[in-house]
Amino acid sequence: MARVPLPIDISKDGLHSIESAVDSFESTGPFTVSLRNHGRAVHVHCNLDDDLARVASLPETNHFVETDSELTFPVDVQTGQRPVSGRLKIVTGYGAEEQYIPVTITEPKPVGPPSERKTAGESGSEESSLDSLPLDGSLPVLVLAGIALVVALGAAATIGSLEVLFGVGVVVVGVAVALWILFA
Repeated sequence: MARVPLPIDISKDGLHSIESAVDSFESTGPFTVSLRNHGRAVHVHCNLDDDLARVASLPETNHFVETDSELTFPVDVQTGQRPVSGRLKIVTGYGAEEQYIPVTITEPKPVGPPSERKTAGESGSEESSLDSLPLDGSLPVLVLAGIALVVALGAAATIGSLEVLFGVGVVVVGVAVALWILFA
């Protein structure tokens, strides 16, 4: 899974100034902090408050960011109870400036088969019928299965031999098995 970046500008509006690109940050898992220095080289101290530190960790808290450069570091997130909210503290100039960025770690969105996803009645919200279709990687399988059924039934209707009827049965069973695998 790609890590979502949290960009923070340093010394953009003056020496040691700190400016986050967002007022708050939300992630479902590990993310990165990107310190973009717009001025002279600077030491930046980062830490997580107690609530956030229970599920997230920094590999190191002190960073030296070169003049007019960018330094990126990971924030690792453990599995566990969600959502968890806390604050990322950014300090520059040995305490001259500090900023707190609210961070929330939420549950990842479900990626299982449609049978494992909540239905409109379970989630309490109305979903269109298109939302219940498996539009991820299974759509091509459904399209090909439909085409195979149409061709097989068309052949059975026009030719009418026992061998073609047997072939239609094989196609129908194959499509049924494929659908069972997709939705089971």
